[in-house]
Amino acid sequence: MSTKELINNIDSFVSTDVWSPLDPYKDEKIIFQKGDGAYIWDINGKRYVDFINGKGSILLGHNDSDINQLLIESISNKSSTVTGPHQYIVALSEIILRDLKRDHYKIAYFSTGTEAVKASVNMVRMASKKSIILSSGYHGWDPLWYHDNGPHELNKNDILDVFFVPDLLKRAITNNKGNIAAFVISPDYVYLSEKTYNELFSICREHEIYIICDDVKQGYRYRSGNSLEMVGERADLYVFAKGLSNGNRLSCVVGPEQVMEFSRDFTYTSYYELLPYISALGTLKKMRNQNGYMQIRNIGATFLNNLREILKNSPIDMNVNGNGNLFQFVFPNDEIEEKFYRLCLLNGLLFFNGDNQCPNLAITNEVYDFVLKVITQVIEQLSSNYNTGSFSINDERRFISAWRQMDGASDFIDTSDRLIIINKLFSE
Repeated sequence: MSTKELINNIDSFVSTDVWSPLDPYKDEKIIFQKGDGAYIWDINGKRYVDFINGKGSILLGHNDSDINQLLIESISNKSSTVTGPHQYIVALSEIILRDLKRDHYKIAYFSTGTEAVKASVNMVRMASKKSIILSSGYHGWDPLWYHDNGPHELNKNDILDVFFVPDLLKRAITNNKGNIAAFVISPDYVYLSEKTYNELFSICREHEIYIICDDVKQGYRYRSGNSLEMVGERADLYVFAKGLSNGNRLSCVVGPEQVMEFSRDFTYTSYYELLPYISALGTLKKMRNQNGYMQIRNIGATFLNNLREILKNSPIDMNVNGNGNLFQFVFPNDEIEEKFYRLCLLNGLLFFNGDNQCPNLAITNEVYDFVLKVITQVIEQLSSNYNTGSFSINDERRFISAWRQMDGASDFIDTSDRLIIINKLFSE
């Protein structure tokens, strides 16, 4: 079957947008064939350096040989079963609970981050006998989180978004006093300061509100365990997923016994599927043995420093924010942004349009040298096609870029300006 036929059949048969996060490339729709380390190949044999990495779930690299060997051995030994528990659930639970350093905590497993976060919400609602959930950040595609009544109103599922703004959190608590079950926060370490986290968490503790850290994206990416320790904070419950098992389907909720007891009946047919647990054990072991979290950051930091030097002398007003673990490109307008990503794609770089780029451990200095060379050429090409002096990144553009990454209001402009832009985004 030709590539064109495959693409047409996907569009005809599949209802979901399987091209996401490749939306900007829909004119050049890609069907992938294989992956190895830092690279991914399409069905026509073209190679790309992959910075999407399964939306950040591929931490070691595509088809890591050590993880594959563990999976092959398990399949060869016919050790997989979905009938009941196995020893690997115990082994993985011990590691995660040890990393959290919390007494009297328990763990429940799921397949995806989206369902694990939703399960954590159900647990705290049952434990607290309260219904309202305050939210900041992206928690998955589930309609539970949709803003169906506007940005500052409870939705039909009793969810209210406070967009990481302490004043909005205070207002929400005042207006819904006595009926708030939890504050669910998906952390971001590019656009929010430690001070903001300290203030948000202090407000919740003052009012005895459960804090759920949706650490699906950040947990086990910056360090072993939860990411909040980087800003000196702790939550009541944690949700992990993307950093656990190098792309295999596994997530979990970890929390105090008095809350986790409400997950007793949250089991499902594939709860005991063996391979994701084995992959997680192998991934966490390898990341520890190779100091992988710091290695990703340090190698990526060298690349970003070199790139920032190039951008400093470029006529294109373009920034790159973040560090080697996660970073984001910021552009003066949508047109330049779209052309940048398309030109990169044509030259073998696969970026997540508008969102954070997610490096893996297999992206070496040599790979980054190639990436830097391609981006330099792309910037030169863009510069020759635009009167670039007439385009600059303003505060609203910076805010919108942050919004795309964290689904909330960043710290770099005043609260009143943040609220104006939020209302504008929801009115468009």
